[in-house]
Amino acid sequence: MPTPSAGRRPRQTQEAEPLLADDAGPKPKDPASVHVIPVQEPQHGSTLDLFKDPYFWVLALWMLLIVGAAEMVVSNLGSIVLSLPAGASSNTTANVSRQVRLLSFFNTASRLLVGPLADVLAPVASYFDGVWSFSRRRHVSRVVFVVAAALVLAATFAWLELAVRTQEAIWPLSVGTGIAYGCTFTVLPGILSSIWGLPNLGRNFGIISYTAFFGTTVFSYLYAFVAARHVAPDETACIGVECWRSTFWISTSTSLLACCAALVLWRRWRHRV
Repeated sequence: MPTPSAGRRPRQTQEAEPLLADDAGPKPKDPASVHVIPVQEPQHGSTLDLFKDPYFWVLALWMLLIVGAAEMVVSNLGSIVLSLPAGASSNTTANVSRQVRLLSFFNTASRLLVGPLADVLAPVASYFDGVWSFSRRRHVSRVVFVVAAALVLAATFAWLELAVRTQEAIWPLSVGTGIAYGCTFTVLPGILSSIWGLPNLGRNFGIISYTAFFGTTVFSYLYAFVAARHVAPDETACIGVECWRSTFWISTSTSLLACCAALVLWRRWRHRV
């Protein structure tokens, strides 16, 4: 009766060996081998600590300039439209209503789109296993949206100065202001919570909102002062581009200044948020 050769041992299936080796998928990665990029822990400080941070004031300056100029447009959009001549086949009241709808639509649309886009491209850091890190790969810093809002507003105001001379052509002002305004209030909470902590978000958001209120007051009075100086003696309202030309040249400059402030923040925070 034949017997197995002495140098050959029968192969035995081990209990831990998969029966369907060819069909088994790749083994999951060991959590310890996953590349994690640690980030600086948020600064959970007091209100005084917040005021001592110079970059808080840079962010506050950006907020003042962007929201102040945008709120000025929102408050005076009707008078801006009425200062320009209407087309032969258009209605002035309909033109004003159209611009208000455009601004409201793009304000809402930018909030709905920028929020998910920022979460995908620039997720905020989270605390896991004793380390502050990003839960998934980041593509850009969230501060990029802050820079973009300032650039959009500056380009919008410059276009108004250079190319808008009729009521029908004023729509870029409504679109650009709505986008910048909505983007600002969408990305700001994520930045505040990443830098100064989620438990302090409500307090810090309330504090920085005062700068927006101050900016709105300054820009609105600027618009009113310039418009009042160009009202003709026989008119009850200001007519012509001179009603707002100086205001929007100043606003273009302040929006570019806000862009510079945002670049300072990007340089400081690009690895944190």
